[in-house]
Amino acid sequence: MTTALPSFTQPAPFAPALHGPQLDLFVPLLPLPAIPSQRQQRLGDGTHEARVYIAGATHLRSYLKPLGITAYKIGVTGRRSTWNRIMDLRSNRYAGVLRNEQTQEVTPLEGGDDWFQMPLHDDSAGLWELPTGVAIDRSTIVLTMSTRIPIEQLDDRIHMALAPRDLRRYLLGEEGQARLRAAGYDPRRQLWTNYSLANDGRRPSAASELYLFRPRRELRDLLSCLGEVVAVIERELDNQSSRHAGSSFTREI
Repeated sequence: MTTALPSFTQPAPFAPALHGPQLDLFVPLLPLPAIPSQRQQRLGDGTHEARVYIAGATHLRSYLKPLGITAYKIGVTGRRSTWNRIMDLRSNRYAGVLRNEQTQEVTPLEGGDDWFQMPLHDDSAGLWELPTGVAIDRSTIVLTMSTRIPIEQLDDRIHMALAPRDLRRYLLGEEGQARLRAAGYDPRRQLWTNYSLANDGRRPSAASELYLFRPRRELRDLLSCLGEVVAVIERELDNQSSRHAGSSFTREI
């Protein structure tokens, strides 16, 4: 007899050309002016980019399927390419073991090194506009923002916004525990990463930045959330600048 899965509570919604001097071709005494890179041009404009990637894994999908949920690794980087991040997930077999924190018993999951970057598309693609400052570059979400916002601050704020959908938090909660038991899993075992150390040892670490997410149905919601995170930080920085300017004016008076 198969135990029915508890009803799934919908998680909280996701809380947006160069012109140089003309040279005499017959007397090229001066070197041609260097064409600035895209990054240099953006910095000159007072903006820079961050990239958000969504990664899935075979073992994660197989483990969560009996629970009736899906989850993905959502990460942030300031680099133009996210490929190194995916390779790190593979080499570390990220979230590749189940670990009982009380007994420290560890069970490897098959396919822990099969991480891949999710293609980004939406069933309603083309029917809605992207938030300001948000773009999709193949399998990556590009956020263009003021250089006043460090990548590290953006990273922290994005994960704060996604916290209600945190997989570990969900599985440790009442509903998640019920689903684990109904699927025949030991609810005390959670997803961990066993990092390799230089001395051939292992350092276990609870898997983080894994979020409940359905890419085909919720991409628009995620993009709106990311755009709002950037907009909120921008407004906070503007307010801080206004208060600072006001206090300076008062001191001068």
